[in-house]
Amino acid sequence: MYNETLHDKTGSFLASVSANITQLSDWHINVIRTAFDNSPAKFYRFIITQLQDVTRYEADLLLDQVFPETIGMD
Repeated sequence: MYNETLHDKTGSFLASVSANITQLSDWHINVIRTAFDNSPAKFYRFIITQLQDVTRYEADLLLDQVFPETIGMD
């Protein structure tokens, strides 16, 4: 039997919304932030390396929604 971890669930959720990114709820943002230890770098690295169908542009949109404090910090 396979136990789905929070990391797996987060990846599944991100994959499902990435094709049509609109606006994440505060609850979803808090869950994602918690899953990645409030680390924008961990979150972005996960998106780029694990979600093959997500473009860098879409990854940037997700990052901006979950970690808005990183906007303009290139």
